[in-house]
Amino acid sequence: MPNRPVLLPIAPGSIAAALLLCSSLPAQAAEAPTGQTIQVPGAWESNAPAIAGRHDGFAWYRAWLMPHDGFFTKHERNLFEESVTFNIRELADAHELFVNGSKVGAGGKFPPGFESGRAGNHRHKIPPGLLRKGEWNEVSIRVYNHSGPGGFLGEAPFVMDYFNECVLEGEWEFRPDDDGARFLGGARTNRPARATFDRYHESHRVLGEAAQFVHGEKLPPAESLKALQPHREFIVEQLLAEPLVAQPTHLSFDERGRLWVAQYRQYPYPAGLKMLSRDKYYRAHYDKVPPPPPHHDRGRDLISIHEDTDGDGRFDRHKVFVEGLNIANAALPGRGGVWVMHTPYLLFYPDANRDDVPDGPPAVHLAGFGLEDTHSVANGLVWGLDGWLYGAQGSTTSSRVTRPGLDPPDAPGVHFEGCMVWRYHPGTRAYEIFAEGSGNTFGLEIDAEGRLYSGHNGGETRGWHYVQGGYYLKQGVDPGKFGPSRNPYTFGELPVMRPTNSIQRFSHFFAVAEGTAMPSGFDGKLFALDPVHSVVIAVERLARGSAFETRDIGPVLSSADSGFRPVFIVNAPDGSLLIADFYEHYIAHGQHYQSQIDPTTGRIYRLRGKDAMLERDVNLGRKNTAQLVELLNHPNKWHRHTAVRLLGERKDTSARRPLKKLLADGTVHAPLCALWSLYQAGWLDETTLRSALKHTDTNVRHWAVRFAGDQWGTHPGLGLPGTPSRR
Repeated sequence: MPNRPVLLPIAPGSIAAALLLCSSLPAQAAEAPTGQTIQVPGAWESNAPAIAGRHDGFAWYRAWLMPHDGFFTKHERNLFEESVTFNIRELADAHELFVNGSKVGAGGKFPPGFESGRAGNHRHKIPPGLLRKGEWNEVSIRVYNHSGPGGFLGEAPFVMDYFNECVLEGEWEFRPDDDGARFLGGARTNRPARATFDRYHESHRVLGEAAQFVHGEKLPPAESLKALQPHREFIVEQLLAEPLVAQPTHLSFDERGRLWVAQYRQYPYPAGLKMLSRDKYYRAHYDKVPPPPPHHDRGRDLISIHEDTDGDGRFDRHKVFVEGLNIANAALPGRGGVWVMHTPYLLFYPDANRDDVPDGPPAVHLAGFGLEDTHSVANGLVWGLDGWLYGAQGSTTSSRVTRPGLDPPDAPGVHFEGCMVWRYHPGTRAYEIFAEGSGNTFGLEIDAEGRLYSGHNGGETRGWHYVQGGYYLKQGVDPGKFGPSRNPYTFGELPVMRPTNSIQRFSHFFAVAEGTAMPSGFDGKLFALDPVHSVVIAVERLARGSAFETRDIGPVLSSADSGFRPVFIVNAPDGSLLIADFYEHYIAHGQHYQSQIDPTTGRIYRLRGKDAMLERDVNLGRKNTAQLVELLNHPNKWHRHTAVRLLGERKDTSARRPLKKLLADGTVHAPLCALWSLYQAGWLDETTLRSALKHTDTNVRHWAVRFAGDQWGTHPGLGLPGTPSRR
């Protein structure tokens, strides 16, 4: 007898009996000589045969799906099979979804404890192995409508993986009773006569935060720590974990040595916004530009402070500086307050008395950073040694940056699409694009010589070394993703840091280890984070002309816990490295947009040499000017660079003469740090600069040239007030 997709009427039975049948399903769906069909979407009162009438209560839908071959693409982390979801919206009222006879999800609750699930986005993950390749897979939906119109009242359901989707719009089998469980079964090899769907296109369906998150496998913090495997010369310590921190994406320190953590709990969907459309790269358009705080739509993001009050190397005092933020992924103390990257805005929260309570609403210094893809929005705030605030922009967003309160309302702003590095001067309010191109930049690192770096989301390199004004190869070459080159008159593009060995994708971010708690053989090495493979890799830099190439040394930290996802690393005041662990079983951003994410988890670890002592003198806020000048030759990079920033902020004239003397006669790090301090304080006069151009230290000469260009050149972006933009 040929396979037929219709449903056979059966004698009334209890819900319990029907569910009992679900637990012992046949390999094939039951045959049926007669049945009904319905058009989806639409209310069953209007789309179903007259038998539905004004039906309230239970009903069943059934259709047949041919999976896309891409659903079964092999991947080392099973990315594509793990990304297959069935999406239901505006289905009145509660429902259960079955695939090949197995229940895979539910929305709302059936009686007696009825709860409607109509209002939510229900994204049901289809477990790997359940779908049959090359066969017609049964999709059945049990529905309970409490009152009023029943059925799919909005859009048709759709199935998607990372790149492909099929909208199940059209004819479905339907029965207005609760007896459909008797006909649940498996896939069919022959195409059924009706209710079949096999047309796919690039995934672009509008998405939103699901009613339920899919967390995946995870270990409690203590067990996850046990799963970490450090290199024999290192030890790893867990300093923070949920609920104190969750989804950490950025770590920084104030002059008192306290840790500031940006917790990106709202990611990936901005609160209060409605997605109108998106493309296959998950670049979305939303219904409005969100207002800045305090008149914003409150989200889950927050900025926290963690302090070691007794000097035992553990954080024992915890505060929330500001909460309710919405797409805030970085926070950086300095200049009398805290700078927060709160896309689309760069905010400044004043805290002049340093009591960890904002003095008032934040000032909006920059506006216009894009929200298209929240996994690549503006990020990575870091203080440059020139006193500018540096940030990055990822590959799948754009920006058109203006300065509220300074630029006219109709100012065109500085536009850029794709990955780049930007900088902003808090004093002059100049904004410019520092370097164009690179990978999907998330995080910026500055080494002892003030050079700027980022990681990469491909397998071609460990990362990028940026020079001012550089044009770099953009991640990927698809012009549909980035558009044409902004400058057709460049002589090619600057390259990545060339590796001398093959690289497994990918090095999300890295820090240059320059602290006293590192084993001696690892000083100055890159510590690259690979969140896909849950590993931290030590990498050697080798000079190659005016840039670098790299050679992998090997793993320094790995984990058997697939949830270990290192995404940010920073040199700490105590001389160690601190690592932010996003802690997610699913790490691909496409899966996060499918709500396969846990916004409640996150950990922070310290990595240090096994026999190393931790630096305890970390409160530079208590140092006087003379003590700060002495710190310019401290062995810890954090001490030196923080002292430079404080000297520049304080502008105590008693420091001018000793700084000029250090520039002329100092050793090791002191001359370069003195030059930076003089420039930030506004004391780098022409005579001193000409002298620096002849210095024996090549890094001093390099920075003297840069400062000369910055001081007397033309800003290529939004320069000083009254200076027109060249962009």
